[in-house]
Amino acid sequence: MKKIFAAVAIVALFASCKKDYTCDCNDGTGVIDSTPIKDAKKADAQEACDALSTLNVAFGGGACTLN
Repeated sequence: MKKIFAAVAIVALFASCKKDYTCDCNDGTGVIDSTPIKDAKKADAQEACDALSTLNVAFGGGACTLN
């Protein structure tokens, strides 16, 4: 039982791990603009990068990718 609890605790620890990401956007001329996303879960960082991509495309730029 202790081994199962330890395994679940380790998985939960890594699942909630926050780290820094970069959202790289093409400005439409081939230049890449990098926006840092600090201390975020991957899903939250992806959501922020997707929102930035939507804005970037609306203003004539290209899509953004999360790194």
